[in-house]
Amino acid sequence: MDKNTGYSYSIPMDRPDWIAACAHALQCRWRTVDPEVLEDVAADLWAMESMRILPPLVAARDWLEPVTPPPPADPVRGILGHIPGDWVSRGAKGLPTPGPADTEPRRVVLEVPVFGRVCLSYRATQGRHRGRASHWFWCAVRAEPI
Repeated sequence: MDKNTGYSYSIPMDRPDWIAACAHALQCRWRTVDPEVLEDVAADLWAMESMRILPPLVAARDWLEPVTPPPPADPVRGILGHIPGDWVSRGAKGLPTPGPADTEPRRVVLEVPVFGRVCLSYRATQGRHRGRASHWFWCAVRAEPI
């Protein structure tokens, strides 16, 4: 393999093809930027060995990740869909055992990496197994950054 060939998805990809695919991926994200400028950016990415070994779509995504704004919060659930599940379960473990008397939502404040302080809201939910046995558990319903 010479310095003008990169491997992507187990197939050889020449420099012009890699740059074109990477520029297209950048264009999909930045629709208002001049395509020639994005081709120059893709050529700069090709010059970086750490990016050249990646598929062009992955290289574009990795390069854009630090400048990509976080996804918008859901009006009903807030940022709950973006909080890792192990942090959601940690919040529920700090609550008392739920039961039928727990009608009000409970809130827990946690320090979650990347998000900082987050307020998680839980409600008591009853689970039934084939109609015979049932148990109560805390179900996360909303998360808000503080």
